[in-house]
This record gives sequence, structure tokens and C-alpha cells, in this order.
Amino acid sequence: MTKITKFYTSIRGVKMAIPIVATSPLGNFQHLPNEIFVEILRNLSIKDLGILSMTSSEIREFIISTFIFSKNGFKKLNNYQYCNLNTLSDNFTCINSSKLINEIPPSIGYFVKRCTLVLPTEIRIQHLMQIFLQTLGTPTFEMFQKYDYRTAREVYQFYGTIINCFVSGWREFEAYKVYDYLYEICEIDKKIEIFHSITSTPTLNLNLIELYIRLFFRMIFNLLPESGITEGEKLKWSLTKFTTGTRKQTAKIFILIFGPIMEIQNGYQGDPKFSHHIAWVELSDQCFINNSLETFGFIIRTLYHSSNHLNIDRQYVFELFKEIITIDFQWLNKNVAALLVYSGSSFSNAYLRYKFQ
Repeated sequence: MTKITKFYTSIRGVKMAIPIVATSPLGNFQHLPNEIFVEILRNLSIKDLGILSMTSSEIREFIISTFIFSKNGFKKLNNYQYCNLNTLSDNFTCINSSKLINEIPPSIGYFVKRCTLVLPTEIRIQHLMQIFLQTLGTPTFEMFQKYDYRTAREVYQFYGTIINCFVSGWREFEAYKVYDYLYEICEIDKKIEIFHSITSTPTLNLNLIELYIRLFFRMIFNLLPESGITEGEKLKWSLTKFTTGTRKQTAKIFILIFGPIMEIQNGYQGDPKFSHHIAWVELSDQCFINNSLETFGFIIRTLYHSSNHLNIDRQYVFELFKEIITIDFQWLNKNVAALLVYSGSSFSNAYLRYKFQ
């Protein structure tokens, strides 16, 4: 594998390669049978394969047709690259989780990004969806129901990292097209409508819908540090999706997505699919002083400091916070204090002035 990669790297830099590329975009590779060329490409790292796809339109189309749009092409490429990688089967958690989240999905995201660099945004989105189909499928409610919550969370985190690498460096409105497409095909608007309509009579099916909505938005918010799409920009997109209702409904969505979650040992009635639920009631009688409220506080802080960019005023953030900590059940004071701490001193001081004015 190393020798072939070095051959590719060295031939790229020699001057005699220039007239060859000028006469044929595939260079000397045009004389090889397709099967041999595919084996050479498989020996390249996914990063090098993505870079190679940018050298000419012919090579790009060959790589796309071979590894993205061929039946099981991308799956075979990944199994060849990572040897013991079995993430593309039902046994999703069989490899080291740090590699699963930190190494593999970024390489996939950047691979699709490079392969589709000069294509229109709509076509690029279709290629991304094809990658999803080649792995575990489109992240719809039907796919979510196949897994227990712990595994589903890893799957959506895996997809979230791919998405964020894919859109890194994109302009805001282009990245929003990706999120809008996912939002539509996953029918999140319908799930939110169901959530608002039957929260007064909780059911096990509602619990699944709640967890699905939570994982979808957390998939979108799953940022890498080098991503060009900031939390504020993602929050701006998200606000357009769940601020159309009342402030109480918006507060519930915020708790649903960013609030703490409770685990039931062995699942409800022994069913692992119902092993977790949103801590609606527990926030009023149990103390969450650990980092389970840290993400929630970060979102509140982002709302407050990015209010101008989000086209909301800070008064709205104060009122939303007040609604959050009193929704259905009054939060335990220690939980309110913890959320204020994680929301930052600027917001905390401003909110307390607002409350006691």
C-alpha cells in the first residue's frame, strides 16, 4: 500500500507527466484495465483518493461512479481501508469508539466534499445522501427505530461529523440547503407537530419521537472545531424550525434537544429501545449539578451573545429562559443555578437584573 501511494505521489510532481495529462486526463492509467485501476485506487487512503478526484473531471467521475454510486462500492472501500471496520453492519459499535467518531467520519465527509467540489450544491447533496445509503441508510425515523438509544446516538453522531466536515467552509445559505434537505426527508416538522399535540398524554411512541427529534438536531449541531459553520449559524437555522409556535412550545423544544436525559436500567419493561427519556419531571426534584446541563448552558450563552445575528432581542432570551425553568414543573433551584453558571456570567448577571427589576 505504501509503495503504490508513493508512486502516485511521485508521478504527480514530474514534468513529463504534464503532456500525458494534456493528452489524456487519466494519464498512464488509461492503459490499465478498470479492475486494476480500481485496486490501485483502493490502496490509496480515502484522503488521497479525494485529492486525486480533484485532478480532472474524468478521474472524478470514475471515482464517483466506482465508490459512491456503484452497489456496495463505498462499503467495500471502507472495509478495505479499515480492515476490521464493521460499522456498516448492524453491529455498529464493534470498533474503538474514538476511531469511529474522530477518524473515520471526517475522512468520509472530506472525501465526498472533494469529490463534489465543482458540482452544484443540489448535486453535492445527492452524493452525500448516496453515501448515507451506502452506509446505514438515510437518518429517518424508520432507521432510528432499528437501534436502542445508545447505538442510535453513536450513529447520529457518526453522521453529524460527516455532515459537518462536508459543509465546512461553505457559505451559510449553502449549508442551510443541506440541513433543509435532511429536515424535509426526515419529516422532522411532522414529528415536532406530533410532539406538541400529545405532550399532555405521554406515550412510549411519543418517547421515541422525542428522542428522534433530539438526535436529529444534535446531529446538525455536532460541530468539529475546524468547521466553518459556527454554532450561532446553526442555531439561527434551527430557530427558524421551532420558533413558529408559542414561547412555551419553543421552551419545550429547547429542553427536548439540549436538556439532560435519564437512563432506565435494562429499559422500560426490559425493552432496550425505551432505555432513555428526557428528564422533564426529574428537573423539578433531582439535582443535575454535573455537566449534564453544560451543553444547555452553552446554547443559552450563544443565544444571548449572538442575538443580533439571530435577529432576536435579549429580552426574548430572558423570557425564553424563564419559560424553560418553569415549564410544566418548576425546576429545582440547584438546577436553575447550574444552568445559570453554564450560561456564563454576562448572561447570568443580565438575567438576574431583568428578573428583579
